[in-house]
Amino acid sequence: MSAPIPYAGTYSFLGISIPEATFGTATAATYYEKIESETFETDPGYKPIPLIGGTRAENQQSYGDEQAAVGGFVKPFGPANGPAYLAYALGADIVTGTGPYVHTMTPKEAGIPSFTVEKNLGGLTSMQFKGCVMNKFDLELLTNAPARMTADILPQIDTTPFTPSTPSFVADSPFALANYSVSIFGVANPLVRSIKLSIDNKAKNTFTFSGVRYSTLNFASSRVVTGEVVVILQSMATQYADAMAGTYGALVATLSQGSAASCVFTLPKIQWGKPSQPVKLGELILQTLPFTAFFIAGQPYDIQAVVTNSKTTAYCS
Repeated sequence: MSAPIPYAGTYSFLGISIPEATFGTATAATYYEKIESETFETDPGYKPIPLIGGTRAENQQSYGDEQAAVGGFVKPFGPANGPAYLAYALGADIVTGTGPYVHTMTPKEAGIPSFTVEKNLGGLTSMQFKGCVMNKFDLELLTNAPARMTADILPQIDTTPFTPSTPSFVADSPFALANYSVSIFGVANPLVRSIKLSIDNKAKNTFTFSGVRYSTLNFASSRVVTGEVVVILQSMATQYADAMAGTYGALVATLSQGSAASCVFTLPKIQWGKPSQPVKLGELILQTLPFTAFFIAGQPYDIQAVVTNSKTTAYCS
């Protein structure tokens, strides 16, 4: 017996397409990503039918149920290799400028784009997941790690095997500690320790009598923007008082590597949830503030991201 070929996970990659022209139309990869982990897989959907039929074995037949795929990935978030997925989570991107270029991203109420993902298996072959929509986009900013994004994706189906493409990676440097500044309710706050931001599109797949077992349409059913801010506690008359009063205010988080590489998140109306300030032996007292962003009449959006980089065209429309 010959020795098995070592197809190493570290030799793999993900390739992500521009938005599909129509939902479920497989599109070749444009962005190639170096990732920390991924979760793309497909459930074949065959299920047993428990039956009574002359034997104690109840599983005597099976049938083809709905065939569903899931997926996602985790990667560092930088000005070049992160904004596409933020745009796919929000849906609208308007480009201005002549270089560097400013991408103003806001939620598109008519829905978010679909795209195709290529999952390469260590050079052996690739899987192609078409009809992907961004179910959830999470971003975490810490003092002791690079900015890290998690994309939770709902694909339509995969095509396997798929002839691998040749990846071309774009150099990028993730945002990190010295790149962050935060304004809370209109006041700059240099005592923030961490921020979590989540855009949840509550994506769903719909199955119909279309002659196939995979979904006819994947769509964003609604939008919920939430997060968490952790600060060094200095006063109970600021964030704590605002939480108790149910006060609305703006949260602005700026990630900047200079005038040509930045990302600014603006949430015009957030409301704090239940604040906590646990006392721990030998530790600073930190205040953890969960929040929810609101879309209140008169506002243009509940979240906006303004990205400045070298990309000349919009990530989506």
